[in-house]
Amino acid sequence: AKVVEMRFKHALACRRPVDYSPQIQPIIPTPGHASLPSGHATEAFIVARLLVELCGAKMNATGKGVLRTQLMLQAARVAINRTVAGVHFPIDSVAGQMLGLVLGEYLVGRALNKPYQCSTYDGANDTGSSDFDFRWQYNTNTGATGAQPTAPGWIAWNPVPAAGAPAPAIRWLWKKAVGEW
Repeated sequence: AKVVEMRFKHALACRRPVDYSPQIQPIIPTPGHASLPSGHATEAFIVARLLVELCGAKMNATGKGVLRTQLMLQAARVAINRTVAGVHFPIDSVAGQMLGLVLGEYLVGRALNKPYQCSTYDGANDTGSSDFDFRWQYNTNTGATGAQPTAPGWIAWNPVPAAGAPAPAIRWLWKKAVGEW
């Protein structure tokens, strides 16, 4: 996730909150690289997505829904705390969540040799008036990713079905992880 998110950060070069006003005083050191997408959000949501699949494989629908909710709430807390700390905007977390979910789905797809969804992101119409809500892009009841009915109109998921060649190393690692659970 780190390699992918940093390529986006360097390519997009979006400024951080502290760059807009001297009145913003982050409570933690501000990283020297760009802000979008939030790396912490990306990493938290990819981990949550992978853990849902690994841990929830043998659960019933109710248990899996509870697991999804708890893992996504934890990932959202990581993302929101970066905004509260003053080093990110909510839009950074929206982009980070999307990237994390898509990367997670990619890894699950490669591990289980099944199609996965790629997506595009365009936050240009964000009014900047909304806080981050992980439920805009993820349904904890069904595990569906993409713009949910509660999402603002500026969140645009344009899913593109994709499939990769079998990935024996990822599949092997996945089986080992499943075996531990």
